[in-house]
Amino acid sequence: MANFDCAGCPNALDNTMSLQCRRCNDKYHVACTRITMQDFSVMSSEMKSSWICDVCRCKQPRGDHSNTPVRNSPMEMDFVTQRVKSRSTCSCLSANNVREIIREELRNIFSNDLHPKIQEIKHTLASFETSLSSLSQDIDKVKTEHANQSAQMQQIIKENETLQAANQTIITRLTQLEQQTR
Repeated sequence: MANFDCAGCPNALDNTMSLQCRRCNDKYHVACTRITMQDFSVMSSEMKSSWICDVCRCKQPRGDHSNTPVRNSPMEMDFVTQRVKSRSTCSCLSANNVREIIREELRNIFSNDLHPKIQEIKHTLASFETSLSSLSQDIDKVKTEHANQSAQMQQIIKENETLQAANQTIITRLTQLEQQTR
């Protein structure tokens, strides 16, 4: 055998330890086949010349298929899986496209869902602010009336004290007059 490359590995073949396939004529190292060194040394030259590689052995039919029934109808195309033609345009989304889609969705969510709720909250806050302002004015009125009532009460207390003192003076004089008239 001349200097050939092994069909099972990228190394060159040596002349002593190799086998050649009877069908495809490819040459193999003994180590690249399923044959052990012990079996190779026992093989006769006739066995070595009739050896078939694993690739060719896989292609060989394994048995007689005469008992296999023949189909009566031609094969229908419905059962054949066909490859999808390659698409000319890429449906891939770039990062910018994804960002734009997200922005659009956020705008839709804001305008359809959040905006009405925010408007309702604003209206409620405005109503609450109006009520609070009205209550504040009422409290200011009550404070003013309370201050006026307190001032009037102080004045009435002073007048009462003055009247009590005048009454006491009158009672004292009346008592003195009664004593003098007796």
